[in-house]
Amino acid sequence: MEAFLDESSRLTGSSYCYVIAAAVTIDDHVQVREAMRELRAPRSQVVHWHDENAARRREIVGRLAELDVHAFVHSCHPVAPKAQERVRARLLVAMTDDLAKEGVDHMVIEARKASLDKKDRATMAATKRSGIGRAMRYSHVAKQDEPLLWVADVIAGVVSLHVAGDDSSYFAQLRTSLLVLRQIEPKP
Repeated sequence: MEAFLDESSRLTGSSYCYVIAAAVTIDDHVQVREAMRELRAPRSQVVHWHDENAARRREIVGRLAELDVHAFVHSCHPVAPKAQERVRARLLVAMTDDLAKEGVDHMVIEARKASLDKKDRATMAATKRSGIGRAMRYSHVAKQDEPLLWVADVIAGVVSLHVAGDDSSYFAQLRTSLLVLRQIEPKP
């Protein structure tokens, strides 16, 4: 089973709300990919939560709620501006553990800059050495190459708005029975 991961970082006052979402499709991957491609705005290569206006967001979340997609979402709030990469690493470890327990054997992580992907690889190597997710494979894939990453992007965006207390209307649209939310407490 595969999971597709993306994150959202939202400034709330002087700190951030950091969220990682893992979309696990129950439906045929082909069906979900096609549905996401149909949701692209004209002249856009991807669906990206940050770039969408309110009407488009409602449309996207409404369609996503119709699909049989389960999501695991881990969040941490508040996060100091300089602590985002450390928090990302903590959330990746927790996500790897939870997904491995659910039978996921491959995580597809949205590619970032090469230097940041290298940090993810170091986190994943240390995680495996600690005994968490030893059988888990992972790969970094460019967002434009995998529409299932767009699902994770949307869910991360929706949950970050909700957790930060900015807007829960999109969260209310999702089939929350298909979401597993976990708050990771910030380290002092």
